Amino acid sequence: YARHLDSGEDHPDNTVLLELFGADTWKEFEARGKSAADNQKDGQQLMDLIAQFGKRRDIDPACDEAQAMVQQLQAFITDNFYTCTVPVLRSLADMYDGGGDFTRNIDKAGGQGTAAFLAKAMRIYCQQNG
Repeated sequence: YARHLDSGEDHPDNTVLLELFGADTWKEFEARGKSAADNQKDGQQLMDLIAQFGKRRDIDPACDEAQAMVQQLQAFITDNFYTCTVPVLRSLADMYDGGGDFTRNIDKAGGQGTAAFLAKAMRIYCQQNG
């Protein structure tokens, strides 16, 4: 998952995910035991989903469409990586627009400003569902 959003240069061995989400979430991800090829496929699907946010980044992040997209993203992460609770989703929002590789790679996938739009929509979702 992180390999698609973060080059790993700043956070080798995905320690940033372990620190943000805790050992239980990381263990869940590892326990799924997916092959490298499956993780690669899931990661590309994640980036494709994120690119869809980029195509709609001109809409209000609080609107029903944007919030439905966040719900779809949360479900995708849960189905393919680890249980994406509201606190985990909030942490992801902080990583996505926190600068660095995550922000750059999201903006590369969806266009300049996608990371900020996505993170804002995610935070609104978390406020409404937390």
